Amino acid sequence: MVYTPRPPINLACAMNRPDSVEKVPSPMDAHLGMRIRGRRQSLEMTPQDLSRALAVDDDSVTRMETGLQRLSACQLHRLSQVLDVPISYFFENAPREQDIGFPGTAFAAPLAAEDEDSLETLDLLRAFLAISDAEKRKRVTQLAQELAGTS
Repeated sequence: MVYTPRPPINLACAMNRPDSVEKVPSPMDAHLGMRIRGRRQSLEMTPQDLSRALAVDDDSVTRMETGLQRLSACQLHRLSQVLDVPISYFFENAPREQDIGFPGTAFAAPLAAEDEDSLETLDLLRAFLAISDAEKRKRVTQLAQELAGTS
């Protein structure tokens, strides 16, 4: 009998999930990836710009942003320097252990690789910040509140 090594097990999501060929990021890895992508985009950096700044290949940045690459403390530290944020930025609104069924239970739903609402929010924020007239910004805020029904 020939020994064939198995791929490493992600203990946060492996116990009640059957082995599969498809890689699914853990909710925390997916969250970190979304935070990295969101910050990179808010700085108007391309994935190639980030890969050069981190001295990694473009595929590594893609895997980080999709949650398919687990990040080390050193990588998070370097990302925080390059993206000019504290390390805590990456963990803001992170899924809590009880919300994701940790340890070892199946998750309710996988996280999406791309969060279109976040991209829309960034576009809206950029446009809003580009308005230099304070009165116009106030009117835009009032309009948004009125449309949302929160005025």
